[in-house]
Amino acid sequence: MKMFCKGSLALALLFTSTLSIANCDVIKNLEVTTPNTTTICKSDIDVLFGYSTQYKSPVWGVYKMKSSLSSKKPVYLRNTGMYAPIEGVSMNEQTSPAQIINSGQAKAYLIPHYNVLSHASQVTKFLTMANVVPVKKELWSNRLRGMMFELGVNERKMALNKGDFNVISGVVYGNELIDEVPSATYLYKVYYHSQYDYTLSYLIPVKAKTNVLSSYLSSVKCIEEVSGHTLFSGFATSMKQSIENGVAYSSKHWASPNHKESSCLLKS
Repeated sequence: MKMFCKGSLALALLFTSTLSIANCDVIKNLEVTTPNTTTICKSDIDVLFGYSTQYKSPVWGVYKMKSSLSSKKPVYLRNTGMYAPIEGVSMNEQTSPAQIINSGQAKAYLIPHYNVLSHASQVTKFLTMANVVPVKKELWSNRLRGMMFELGVNERKMALNKGDFNVISGVVYGNELIDEVPSATYLYKVYYHSQYDYTLSYLIPVKAKTNVLSSYLSSVKCIEEVSGHTLFSGFATSMKQSIENGVAYSSKHWASPNHKESSCLLKS
């Protein structure tokens, strides 16, 4: 069993406030440290959201990809355009669906619903603004949406082959607002297999010039440099250092601990 550094976790909590975290113990050590962020626990689906009161939008999400779920038929949502406001967060610190639409942007999901929902009755608790990311419509519909769906499908396949693993899904926003709404510049995914301490990481620019996912294989360290987020902040320093530089060869061959990356190479 992995040992986690209480000191690091305490430091993380200086940057975040937490809502109903007690029931998300299984994944709370994977919280991402970001400033002005409220951590929201969805205990019924084992999901954590990190909601930025600075951007009035989510910045990260954490969930467990379960092999038992992957073996079942996925639960898909019918998009009605209705999203529940976030409980415990002031309405003044939330971006509404109408604001995103009026800014000319698309509403993208940070966490794919079909990889965390086991039955349709959970849908209403999942349709929350804590999971909606503003992305420029022309970029989202160009190739990014297809790439993110492909990643989600691959997660199910990997869980069947490798067993359960944890997923960190995050977004990086640009400095300029569009009608007071932020706009994503990068999306990232980090997969962590606790049995072997293996990782698989992607850093995808929203202006992606290719839809070949392997072009965007990255490291945790590179993602941190680009995003300013601190990943694995609940882990002991030695464990974090052993996994932060790893770049996987492919979705089949993940990065082992103490793998080294010479530099952070970004591909547009």
